Amino acid sequence: MDQLIELRLLGQLTEEEYKTLRAKLLKHINLLKERIKEPKDYAQSWQSIAEMTFDFSAHAHEIFQKADNETKRTLLRALGNKFTLYNKNLNYELNPLLRPIKAT
Repeated sequence: MDQLIELRLLGQLTEEEYKTLRAKLLKHINLLKERIKEPKDYAQSWQSIAEMTFDFSAHAHEIFQKADNETKRTLLRALGNKFTLYNKNLNYELNPLLRPIKAT
């Protein structure tokens, strides 16, 4: 930006060229600022998902014991899908977000 101002002051750029280049430069700077911000937003989003997953896994059993039928259905949907009951055993496909927790 400083170089643009210097070129304008030295008369090497017309006012119109200066305005055009300045606008492009500011647009590029704003784009870079947004790109820098994106990883922070993604990290915060990922952290939030991880915290909710941990809270869910830590407290699901307690909530399930006290919950009404609709809440129980919601909890089961969060756990996974493809539920089958066979010989009094409940089988299901675990939600991919919870797989790392199951592995530990």
